[in-house]
Amino acid sequence: MPVRTHDASEYLRTAVDVAAYLNAAMEKPDGAPRLLMKALRNVAAAQDGVSADWSPHEEQP
Repeated sequence: MPVRTHDASEYLRTAVDVAAYLNAAMEKPDGAPRLLMKALRNVAAAQDGVSADWSPHEEQP
């Protein structure tokens, strides 16, 4: 059976998704800084990189 890689950024479609994802990353023991940094990179990838016009309070298409 082939192995498929998981890309979390494919599932971060709305601001609610992003908030829940980042909250879950921050709930890990010891703050898990590496996990939080990976989560932030996934959010940036989901938003096609960092953009000045993106607002976490707006629903994304």
